Amino acid sequence: MDKLTRPSNYSVGSVATKPVLGAGARPTTIPLSYAQQGIWLLERIAGGQGTAFNQVTAWRIRGPVNIGALEKAVNAIVGRHEVLRTTFVARDGIPRQVISPEASIQLGLADIRGNAAPESQWSLVQAALREECETPFDLEHGPMIRARLLRLEEGDSVFVKTVHHIASDAWSQGLFNKELTVLYDATGAGRLGPLYPAPLQYADFALWQRASLESGMQSGLDYWRRELAGSQTRLELSTDRPHSSRCGHSAGEYRTTITSEQLSALGELGRQCRSTLFMTLLTAFGILLSRYSGLDDLLVGTPVANRDDSRLHTLLGCFVNTIPLRLRVKPREKVRDMIAAVRRTVVDAMTYRWVPFECVVDDLVPRRDLGRPPLVQVIFVTHSVPWSQLALPFTQSSYISCGAARIYHDIEIHVWEHHNAPLVIWRFNRDLFDVSRIERMARDYSLLLDELVVGLDRAIGELQLRDVPAAGPRSSHMTSHCMLIPQSSTLPSVLETVVTARPDATAAMQHQAGGLTYGSLNDRANQLAHYLISKGIGAEQAVGLAMPTSFDLLIAMTAILKAGAAYLPLDPDHPTARLSFMIADAAPTAILTTRDVVPRLGTTSTPLILLDDPDVVDLVARMTQVAPNDHDRVATLMPSHTAYIIYTSGSTGRPKGVVVSHASALTFIQGISSTVSHEKQYRQLAHTTISFDISFLELMVPLCMGATVIMVLRSDRNAPDRLWQIVHEAAVTTVQATPTLWKALIASRDAQLDGMRVLSGGETLPMSTATVLCEAAEAWNLYGPTEATVWAAAHRLSEPELSNHLGRGVPIGRALEGYDVFVLSDSLVGALFDVPGELYIAGIGVARGYLNRPGLTAERFVPNPFGQGDRMYRTGDRGRVRTDGVLEYLGRVDNQIKVRGGRVELGEIEECLLAMPDIAEAAAVVKDDRQDAASVTAYVVPKQDRVVSPSVVRRYLRTILPEYMVPASIVTVSALPRTTNNKVDRLMLSDMQLGESVEERSPKTALELILCQLYSEVLGIDNVSAGDDFFALGGNSLVATRLLSRIRAECNVDLPVATIFESPAVFELAERVMSDVEQDDDTGDT
Repeated sequence: MDKLTRPSNYSVGSVATKPVLGAGARPTTIPLSYAQQGIWLLERIAGGQGTAFNQVTAWRIRGPVNIGALEKAVNAIVGRHEVLRTTFVARDGIPRQVISPEASIQLGLADIRGNAAPESQWSLVQAALREECETPFDLEHGPMIRARLLRLEEGDSVFVKTVHHIASDAWSQGLFNKELTVLYDATGAGRLGPLYPAPLQYADFALWQRASLESGMQSGLDYWRRELAGSQTRLELSTDRPHSSRCGHSAGEYRTTITSEQLSALGELGRQCRSTLFMTLLTAFGILLSRYSGLDDLLVGTPVANRDDSRLHTLLGCFVNTIPLRLRVKPREKVRDMIAAVRRTVVDAMTYRWVPFECVVDDLVPRRDLGRPPLVQVIFVTHSVPWSQLALPFTQSSYISCGAARIYHDIEIHVWEHHNAPLVIWRFNRDLFDVSRIERMARDYSLLLDELVVGLDRAIGELQLRDVPAAGPRSSHMTSHCMLIPQSSTLPSVLETVVTARPDATAAMQHQAGGLTYGSLNDRANQLAHYLISKGIGAEQAVGLAMPTSFDLLIAMTAILKAGAAYLPLDPDHPTARLSFMIADAAPTAILTTRDVVPRLGTTSTPLILLDDPDVVDLVARMTQVAPNDHDRVATLMPSHTAYIIYTSGSTGRPKGVVVSHASALTFIQGISSTVSHEKQYRQLAHTTISFDISFLELMVPLCMGATVIMVLRSDRNAPDRLWQIVHEAAVTTVQATPTLWKALIASRDAQLDGMRVLSGGETLPMSTATVLCEAAEAWNLYGPTEATVWAAAHRLSEPELSNHLGRGVPIGRALEGYDVFVLSDSLVGALFDVPGELYIAGIGVARGYLNRPGLTAERFVPNPFGQGDRMYRTGDRGRVRTDGVLEYLGRVDNQIKVRGGRVELGEIEECLLAMPDIAEAAAVVKDDRQDAASVTAYVVPKQDRVVSPSVVRRYLRTILPEYMVPASIVTVSALPRTTNNKVDRLMLSDMQLGESVEERSPKTALELILCQLYSEVLGIDNVSAGDDFFALGGNSLVATRLLSRIRAECNVDLPVATIFESPAVFELAERVMSDVEQDDDTGDT
């Protein structure tokens, strides 16, 4: 297989005089090479029990083996290469090499010739290989090599060698085999010294590397900073089990091949594009990762031998260096152009391959996630030569694949030369991936290679893989009580049909108000509708609805629709400033309200129709009770006309009005009724304020189905015990609530779910809540933004399904009838099964757009590439389609979230904060509280010499924002954390515990004071506070070991390196130290 294209002007930095590589005088203490240092740190983080760096090789040898000669040959190699008899110790937290003058190992012997059955022998061999893979090395005491011989039969044995990666790499494996063959032959024949003395030792290289890079490192780091600026340092591949700091690293392996036909075609492609096979294969792999992650900018690591000096070719040791290759996948770019871009990336990166990967990591991402490798989580490498054969005299050897027990990266792809069909080995973390997922990736990779060779001039986004899901196929079933609504219908026409069929049925009930029949509702709504028509109110005009929950509210809403106008919900409980904005923006023709609500509306020139004014009551009562028709109305009412306008949170700092047509509203009613079955005695609890879109399901859906609405007073909305009382007294069959409210309802002593239908939506449904709901009730998880009318997808929950998908979110199901939900990439390419993308909603149920916001409407309501003349709404939500076609919600793409069922744009909160005179900077993030409920935390930076009081900020926000949008916590900080691109690091803010911020905080205990002093010493900075974060102050992994060494000396407590990553703030670390001290005391007492 061809080698990487590499430039000839390889040099370390730009220094005038470089140290000479040679076996010169050595200092008293010898540092580790950068590669060794990185491995040593990872072993320390693993607590000395890591096995991810065990390199196990095994050979089956057929023929006579001279055991004594084999052991002497192995020890001759140990004597020849210092690195195999080197140990690694920490002095003041700094790792050093300690080279033993001489050392020998004993060849372990296992005679299993007594096991007659071959399968029994082979199981013992496999057990021995697993033991080698899973037995950690002691880096402080050594040696760095183990060897054993398993005797199967006379003339049949297995030789197993295990070397720690800190002393070896892939090149070293082949070199070891060559030297072992020569030395075994010479020892058996009684000859001595067949190999020339090694001109150098690994320690010489380590010293030279350190000296060479001391003055030249900056230029290399400057390159990598430029190259990786703004890159995605986390490759978010879909996994079968979630990443976590406690995630294991069990290794799995899957093998496939590149066929000879593919190899030939790829070779021709390479000639056309002037690219090596590595570059072509890497291009295809980048496209594959993009499809499986939804990212168009990603990093892939590739190891390079790093032995440019020929004198290093005969040394054992860890010389390999990983270089991060940045791959940009542009769906509209041609294949040949991407190959050219990858070629440039590889060539440029190879120029700076001498910069140690460990230094790049410490410079760019010093804060490590214990559950993920830093910077690159996926490795791709082609091996130019096959394994060097073990060729002992008078024997025949065959390599035994034994893999590894542990793997450091998420996925590693190794492409090996294997006759004329290269072998592709997919090594993967079994604690993250099932082999079935890796099989799909391997199959898709092979398909991509075929696509590449026939489509050089095709766009990347046009390359086909497996069948892309229809992204949440429509529900294929219809319930027995679904509605069949003609396309020409409007809400008034559907309501008239219900009234004709059930005039005496109860349409609504309310505590202390009795019941309201459909006939009465219809008569009173008709009268009010005629009154509105007499005022010139009709189609495409908005009428404000500012009233408390009551029958009058329901009648007024119905009347507005019957008049042909659109209702505009104006919740009297919202701040006056917000209501004033909505009135000014929507410019309603009139506002239906009551006397007690008027002061809440602020100053407005809009005509107010007071429904409790005796004169208005008298005029309305004189109107006919006959339903108005198009002849009566100001204009003909069409399905395309607006039914209502509802305002949601706006990312620009001001709310936006969503315009919903009659056709969209009826499509939703059709869809929800055809998915969620409703019995004839359907009774819906209506407790949601009309300012939320989900109130439409509670009010209009039951009315259009001839059911009963159970209306809840404002004072009872947030009282779980009172809600349950209403549910039981009114024989409610269906309750819709947000997950936050459901948790409160479940916790109530009066909770009774048996036989009910429960609907949950508006927020992410926690698994614990979902499990409780579906134990006793018919439970549904619903999904949909206001721009899709209400809900666009639904899923019936079941205990077996939830238990089988632990670690994943509660599904949101399939699209409702009349909707399509697509999962697409940024370039509108359909995502693969199980691959995240942005959710787009299409169908008649999609709203018309935003009121008075043509630019925003064009941005969010885009042409549907999968339907002629259709539009789809870009939700800003992330999701994926499971292999069974069920949708999962994965969170927000932008800063928009839902809290207690209300949609919140974090940008709107930030804009309000920045309007305060004492605040210089502000950032709002979402956090999960101890009950898994989403809440907003705002971080604010005061202006110089100003003091910001959280209570004052909260009081101010309550005057301009709804209560659910007021942050639960407001934290004053001295500065906002920034990324390398100088953007606010929202990820760091989201991960910060309250009180852990970068704000100044004086030490409160003697231990905190000691730790502040130690932070100051090891980091070389002054004025460390108890709230300061080790990594935010410039710390990295190696400095962390020095800090722990100082803590050990000062506090007499030995903390693992992982502690710093888990508790980087001074006060957190103090708590960990105290916890360890107390545990030691308890242990001592027993």
